[in-house]
Parts: sequence; C-alpha cells; structure tokens
Amino acid sequence: MPCWEVRTISVEFQAKHRDLLDQAISVVGLRVRELGRNRIGLNNGITLDLDKNTAEFQYASQQSDLNRLKQEYSRQAILRTARKKRWSVRQKSKTRGVMVRR
Repeated sequence: MPCWEVRTISVEFQAKHRDLLDQAISVVGLRVRELGRNRIGLNNGITLDLDKNTAEFQYASQQSDLNRLKQEYSRQAILRTARKKRWSVRQKSKTRGVMVRR
C-alpha cells in the first residue's frame, strides 16, 4: 500500500441510547469530540457513526478498545434495565453476571 493511502476498518456498532454510550465511554476512560450530527470521534482514533451504526478505525490494535467499549455499553444497558425492574445484578466474572429479582 502506498504511503499516501490510509486504510480504514469499518465494523458494525449499534448504540441506540446516547446517554448509555456516553456513560460507557466515560467508564472506559475515553473522551468524545462531536464531528457532526450523530457522528462522534474518540480520543483513541475511533469514529462512531450512530446513524449508520458503524465504527471506523485505522489500526487493528484499536479493535480491542472498541470491544471494551461494546462490552461496557452492554453492561450499562443491563444495569439500567435492572434498576428499572428493581432487580439486582451479581457479577460472576468480568464478563458474566446474573440478574436476580429482589
């Protein structure tokens, strides 16, 4: 690939609730810059397009950051649902948990 070309990777990233996404971004330790309507850039070089449900990045090493963000977004969604239904969440491991009715 010539040095003047930039290769980007685009993957599916669905985030329907912006407030949950903002919480997940904060927990993961990233910062946001607005790039336009429903398009945001993260300080690690990942760009999220919330209208197209995609995430774009240039380096394969950024995939792990995106995976962490996806996991945290899912965790925030589970915690919100549990609070609404007045259930408790018990963490079994880093990626597994159980929701229990109180």
